Amino acid sequence: MKRILFVLALFLGGCGTTKGYHGSPVDDGELSKISAYYYIKVGLPSRYEMFSLLKVNDMQVGSAKNGYPTEVSVRAGQNLFTLEYRNNLDQSILGAAASAGVINGAVIGVPGYFGNSNVFTLDVELKAGRSYKIMFNPALKSKVEGLPLPWVVDIDSKEIVYGKVPGSVLDPLKIE
Repeated sequence: MKRILFVLALFLGGCGTTKGYHGSPVDDGELSKISAYYYIKVGLPSRYEMFSLLKVNDMQVGSAKNGYPTEVSVRAGQNLFTLEYRNNLDQSILGAAASAGVINGAVIGVPGYFGNSNVFTLDVELKAGRSYKIMFNPALKSKVEGLPLPWVVDIDSKEIVYGKVPGSVLDPLKIE
C-alpha cells in the first residue's frame, strides 16, 4: 500500500491540463489535447522511463523546477513539441531511489539524480477536439538498447499521426 501511495504522490504534482498556447482562452472544440506516456517498474530499486513535455511551439510548459504537465491543450493544426526522455536505468539503488523523487519535479536541486535525459522535437498536426498520446516502447519491456523512439496516436481512432509503432507492439496505446 505504501508503494502505491508513493507512486501516486510522484505524479500528482503534474496533474491537470496545462494551456499550451498564447493568447486568450479558446473554445474546447478548437483545441487538441496531448499527453505523454511514462513507464514505472516498481521494485527495489524502482526504475522509470518517461517522455516529459517541455515546450509547445515557443511556450515552455514543463521543467524540473516547476514540474511537467500530464496533459497540454494546444491549438489545432501544426505544433512543434519539445520532449525530454528521462530514465534511471543505469543508476545504483540509492541513485534510483533519489531519482524517483524528481519525477514531475517533486524534488528540486538533487545533483546527479536526474538520471539520463535526451531531448526530442516532434512536428505534429493535430485535429480540433481530439486527444492524443505520445507513446514509446520502454527498454524495460522491450529489452532493446538505445533510445526509444516516440510515436503520437489519436486516442479514439488509434491513428498514428507521428512516428512508427514497433512491430512488437500490438496496440499503439498499450504497452504489455
